[in-house]
Amino acid sequence: MHFRGGALTLDVLLLSPTAGQGYAPLWREVSFNRVRSVGNSAWLLAEAHRLTTWLVGTSTSESMPSKDQEGVDILVVPPYLDIVVLDIFRLSPAATVEVFPPDAERPLRGGLNGVESLGLGTVLSTFVVHQPVPGSWIVRKSSPKARVRILSQQFFPRGLLLAPASSDSIRQFDRVRVTYSVVDANGRALEELPNYKLALDLALTKPDGTLEPVPMERRPDVPGTVFAAVRENECGLAGRYWTAVGASSVDDRGARVDIFRDRWSGFSVAPASRVDCHEYLGRGAFRGWLRGAEKMGAYRLHLAIDRSRLRPQYNVRIVPDAVTFVRRSTVHCRWLVLLAVLTVLAAITAAVLKRR
Repeated sequence: MHFRGGALTLDVLLLSPTAGQGYAPLWREVSFNRVRSVGNSAWLLAEAHRLTTWLVGTSTSESMPSKDQEGVDILVVPPYLDIVVLDIFRLSPAATVEVFPPDAERPLRGGLNGVESLGLGTVLSTFVVHQPVPGSWIVRKSSPKARVRILSQQFFPRGLLLAPASSDSIRQFDRVRVTYSVVDANGRALEELPNYKLALDLALTKPDGTLEPVPMERRPDVPGTVFAAVRENECGLAGRYWTAVGASSVDDRGARVDIFRDRWSGFSVAPASRVDCHEYLGRGAFRGWLRGAEKMGAYRLHLAIDRSRLRPQYNVRIVPDAVTFVRRSTVHCRWLVLLAVLTVLAAITAAVLKRR
């Protein structure tokens, strides 16, 4: 074999390590010790499933033996799942397994209540459950000695950046209030479950790469599951801002569950210059110095109040909040005046010469 490229990794599953003992050092050297040994062929699929889900980044969980019931396993299913895939591995073809969702009297059956099932021989069976009920699922085995493993591959909902919107025109030094919505797989608003409150962590990655945490709070006055920043953030740099978002909840055991991560949402900020008008001239007039307007063309000034300098009992509003002016070249104007004067002088000279 010949591998090219530094980003390639090799993971090896060794079946029957005793017979392949002579090859184990070779595989460890080739894969940089990324080798797993499987002692029984019945566990090969389970280990392959675990390795695959780890490589592609999906999360898995296993059922654990019940502390007070023999022959019963408990699988804790997190909330806000879109799909859960239950893979059941059997060592014995005669072993039977029944999976009960919380408060269910009947086990899962393929074709009922939207449950999909797939059987691969006598070793592997799979259930696909849409919008599963969160909580502790009960797994009953035909014999306490039956060796069964259940792996849960979880696909979570995602989020949507509401504000700033892609259509917003944001300029440098503007202040924005980030608003984010949690949606389901179809883009519809996700309603918060009563016993599983959602939490949202958000940070802004600025154009220079620095990270600024943004405290978020739930907005119950807005339909759906919407979070908004506690305060406005100033866009002091021009360029692209990215939002690093993490939504989380808790499972039936009270453990934190990461619902999803979003690092692809963001907004752009156009370059601008700030004019600080701190010199008060009286009668409501302020003076400021505009820098960065040396080029000819049209300029637009957005006016805002620095409310941190206002006393609480005062409320100030600027009308209009934006003004426009055009910067023209004085040299160009001088040339136009000179050309007009020369034209007049030429006309006068021609008139005098004509009279003679």
